[in-house]
Amino acid sequence: MTRQRSAQLVFSCIALLLVAGLAISGCGSIEDALGDRDAPTHTARPDTNGNPGGRLSVWLETPDGQVRNADAPIVQGAVPATPVGPNATETAVAQTQLNATATAAALQQPEFIRPPECPEVDGVNPPPQPTNFADFGGVIAEYLSDGVKATPLRERLASWGAITDQGGLVNKGVDLTGDGARDVVITLFNPYTYDPDAIRNEGQLLIYTCEYDGYQLQYREPINASARIALPQVLRVGDMNGDVSNEVVYFYETCNGFTCDKEAHILSYDRREGFVPLNTFPITARNGRISILDLDNDYVWEVEAEINIQGGLSVGPPRSLTEWWDWDGENYNLVQREELEGQYRIFAMYEADDLVAAGQYAAAVTAYADARLDDSLLDWDEIQNEREILRAYGAFRIIVTYTRLGNTGRAEYWVGVIQDQNPPGSVGYGYVQMAEAFWNTYTASGGDITQACAQANTVGDRAPNVLSTLNSYSPDRRFLASDLCPF
Repeated sequence: MTRQRSAQLVFSCIALLLVAGLAISGCGSIEDALGDRDAPTHTARPDTNGNPGGRLSVWLETPDGQVRNADAPIVQGAVPATPVGPNATETAVAQTQLNATATAAALQQPEFIRPPECPEVDGVNPPPQPTNFADFGGVIAEYLSDGVKATPLRERLASWGAITDQGGLVNKGVDLTGDGARDVVITLFNPYTYDPDAIRNEGQLLIYTCEYDGYQLQYREPINASARIALPQVLRVGDMNGDVSNEVVYFYETCNGFTCDKEAHILSYDRREGFVPLNTFPITARNGRISILDLDNDYVWEVEAEINIQGGLSVGPPRSLTEWWDWDGENYNLVQREELEGQYRIFAMYEADDLVAAGQYAAAVTAYADARLDDSLLDWDEIQNEREILRAYGAFRIIVTYTRLGNTGRAEYWVGVIQDQNPPGSVGYGYVQMAEAFWNTYTASGGDITQACAQANTVGDRAPNVLSTLNSYSPDRRFLASDLCPF
């Protein structure tokens, strides 16, 4: 009986092994899909407007001004949309293969899903002009959904006073979402505040996308009540970064006092978030222009911003710069800045200060030394004895920065330099007092740079030609006593 039971157990084990082997053999394709794969590699930002894995219907919250097609299904508080879905996941691959045998007999040809159609027709009755500028976005969405063509729409907006000889745009014919349908970009003035004699008038940017045979207002620049903010200007509607999708590049201008800033934005459509900026930081041109150009002929467009700070004691010496912003695979970032004219000495000092703030202490020492003695740098005549004062400032910052580097021998040497070059009664003697307070406290405290800086800044807050001179240039950079010795 025992032998018979043992034989049965052996037979059962063999049978189980055979079944397991068959199961493993039958799941070989899943192992191929999930187990025998190359290690993942980093890739650039995926094309959000492509169609890598079919289409997916989801419900999105309804933004203001959206128009729904009458044939589309209705969900309370929501409107249908058809964003492109992602590639199949590993879980989806496994589940599909497990169900393959059961569904093989029911396989059908995939359904062709056409893009939304927003046709243009003649003779569309125009809506009445809204009495409130905030309502323009929704009324235009209805007009577009009725099928109005670009020219009649432009003419209607002009008759309402929203498009004039000074500006306004209707761009109807560029696919921004990657679904094959034509989307619409509009800029228009507020006709109820428009002044033809004003240098600038407030306005708004509107972007509509074709969804379910109707147009939805997907993006609008906030309305600004101040006439200091001008109508948004569209610079480009087209592919900027080589991702085979179209972006919208625009800027709006704000003027205040001596300066007018143009702030540029690069918008790209994301199926999850709508229109999102591709520039993490503002691209700003001050008293200058913004241009789009392909400098390196790589079919990726750069943004060029001019910065021109005008002269005058209230704003400091004039400065002309050009900044270039380029695509890095994820964002548009600042890649180069170039001085267009002769540089003033104070700006060279600012650049050395920025190196200290960035923790690049060795480079900062070199920058301070060059800014002190470079004869090609310009002096600002509005400040008497500026060169001597800035030379002393640079020497003091060299002392502090060498100390921060741990090179106390060089720091002590520069204490002697600042004392020799700025005797008592000279315009730079305030920095000598700061340097002596710093060094005496540093050595007496056994090398406590924080305590040394605190003592030096206390002296500098009262010393002549220190804060008063540094704060005579521009409201863009104001110094506190704590900024003089920042450790």
